[in-house]
Amino acid sequence: MSKARRVLAFPLVRGLITLVVFGVLAVALSLAFGGLGGALVGEGVAALSALAALALVGRLVERRSAAEVGLWGAGAPRDLAAGFGIGAALLSAVIGVLALAGWYRVIGLGWATPSEQLAGLARALLLFLLVAVFEETLFRAIIFRALEDGLGSWVALVVSAGFFGAAHLANPGATPASAIAIALEAGVLLGAAFMLTRNLWLPIGIHWAWNLFEGPIYGTAVSGNELGGSLLRSSTAGPEAWTGGAFGPEAGLVAVILATLLGLAMLALAVRRGRAITPAWMRRRAPAAQPSPAGGE
Repeated sequence: MSKARRVLAFPLVRGLITLVVFGVLAVALSLAFGGLGGALVGEGVAALSALAALALVGRLVERRSAAEVGLWGAGAPRDLAAGFGIGAALLSAVIGVLALAGWYRVIGLGWATPSEQLAGLARALLLFLLVAVFEETLFRAIIFRALEDGLGSWVALVVSAGFFGAAHLANPGATPASAIAIALEAGVLLGAAFMLTRNLWLPIGIHWAWNLFEGPIYGTAVSGNELGGSLLRSSTAGPEAWTGGAFGPEAGLVAVILATLLGLAMLALAVRRGRAITPAWMRRRAPAAQPSPAGGE
């Protein structure tokens, strides 16, 4: 391998190259389609740019297939469906605890007519799928994977989770506490889901359903953003430390505890299945594995 190739293939350099390619593609697509306006177009541009950057750098720099960089795999549809179910159940459990405590209650229907409900849910399904595809491609397949290749799974998990929480500081009503909550519950859980499957689709499914049920279904704020409509109109009142206040349930301790526990369980399963990666410097110093005896395991 040439010196230039070794530099390009260095994990952190590769990650920076991918981010630069993503930025160039995002600007180009925004100039081409930005005139259409709207959140759907903006999230679509971001998602497509991130996927294309990952695929291009994966093929041209890493010399890896789409499956090897986490873009696809034989179990991707199954992982997406499983992730959606996990995210829906997890957020429903959070709302259920809040309701049992008397802090969440439904006060009526949001969208008034069946046609409004159908149109609103269809738009929300697509919007939050695009959000999940963009954010999981960026934070898990690009940032986490580049850090992991060079520094190992545990450093990558901590740093990428921190980046993910910090990225939400720009949201309405964000605080250091809400950023820490997102880093713990979502950064750890979604990073563990990626480690477990080595593809994007389990974390995408979890992220997609979490946002969908938090906002368009149960009618609470999503990362500080109040949506234009939801299936249920709700009221949340109670200790902000537990409910998340105006930022939404994900900033509260109920969500942090439940999601972090699930994330730790996924991490334990990933470790048991040998999915954790040791740092590159430790791999270089490790003695070569001895061949197993004939007939041995």
